[in-house]
Amino acid sequence: MTVDFYRKLPSQGFRVIIFRVHSTGECSMENITSDWIVFFTGETYSTLKYVQWQMNAELVQVHFTGQDSPLYFGITPLFVKQRMEGEFPETAIIMMGCEGLKYDSMAEAFIQRGAKVYLSWNGPVTATHTDTAMTNLLEHLLLERMTVAQAFAETREEVGLDPTFKSQIEFYPIFAAPYIIPEPSA
Repeated sequence: MTVDFYRKLPSQGFRVIIFRVHSTGECSMENITSDWIVFFTGETYSTLKYVQWQMNAELVQVHFTGQDSPLYFGITPLFVKQRMEGEFPETAIIMMGCEGLKYDSMAEAFIQRGAKVYLSWNGPVTATHTDTAMTNLLEHLLLERMTVAQAFAETREEVGLDPTFKSQIEFYPIFAAPYIIPEPSA
């Protein structure tokens, strides 16, 4: 996923968006640590691209921890608020990556853009566990037509905490609990 893909995503008119991307709640920029969630892109970082967006902290450099990883662009909540084109009317945003709800910052940015609910993990999560949990969650939300609160309760009971990191799925905002994702129009 490129920076441009993220930027144009709201204009596509999707009602459910599933991000299976890396994310982090550990963001520091020039000695400033923030409570931001940052989504990774697949676009290699360069100081010469998106200069103004980098200066505005809408884009930051990210890399995988514990590895000699190349640098990539990461999008911040400011990017969602200021650079994305369009709105997410009544959209469910499902973030499968780590720490998507360690802080509310990214969730709030999507809600301000019109999303109805944002679902993610409150800490790190293994790929296997997120795949299993999100498959169950989507089945409850989309096939069984459960409310967000019902789907979360069922999924938590079925799959439990991440066995390695003890993270759990959450949703934001709390008043989205009775929301049922609308069936697609024909």
